Amino acid sequence: WNKHLKRRSMKKNLANLISSLRFTAPIILFATDWSIQAKLIYCIALIPTDILDGLVARVIGNKNGIGKLIDSTADRILYGSGLIFLFSEKLMKYWIVLPLILGEIILAVPVGYGIFLIIKKEIKKNKIRSVIQIYQKINEQVSENFVVNVFGKIKGVVYSIGITLLAINIFKQLKSLEVIYSAMFISGFFFCGIAFIDYYKKFQKWNDTQEKFFK
Repeated sequence: WNKHLKRRSMKKNLANLISSLRFTAPIILFATDWSIQAKLIYCIALIPTDILDGLVARVIGNKNGIGKLIDSTADRILYGSGLIFLFSEKLMKYWIVLPLILGEIILAVPVGYGIFLIIKKEIKKNKIRSVIQIYQKINEQVSENFVVNVFGKIKGVVYSIGITLLAINIFKQLKSLEVIYSAMFISGFFFCGIAFIDYYKKFQKWNDTQEKFFK
């Protein structure tokens, strides 16, 4: 019976485990002595997990707010650490990297602040008595009000193409590839801005009606 419960728990959290693979990116990029090419290849290999985790979640019927948070945070970690690494290795110009990193940080603000308000509201009403209850409340509210943003996903795809082309350019050193991947990163920042506006509107709508959700 215990083995059955463990298998059931593993199956239920499989999508989250796949998403969590992206958390290993900064470890590989900054704490190993791999070559630059090997590090970039590793990060590129992690990119499909952003699609795979969603497919697995739908197949096993495990759609929840915490999973969305893990997915979104894993994206920030992968792309954010990747951009910092590219800048530290002088593979990208600062005027491209800094706005992209700033965009990743700003994109996390609406959802992060929403979670802060959820916890603050529940503690104030003395309804939260355990970590499990906090987990359940965040899970419920994020699922209902902060759906994964399509523009954020497009941004991720564009960044992925840019990083792949940049990795290829390390071997080929083609000026045309440099122009293309720079354009990809710039257009990714544009989608990041649209994603932030969409998240902010959702946050405002949720914030204006939160009394309804906390009754």
